[in-house]
Amino acid sequence: MIEAVIRTKRDKIVSYEISGHAESGEY
Repeated sequence: MIEAVIRTKRDKIVSYEISGHAESGEY
């Protein structure tokens, strides 16, 4: 269960970073 939460958090961060970099280029 804890691993799933960590994986979800990491997934959110990764997707956030990708979309942030793609949109702002410096986020």
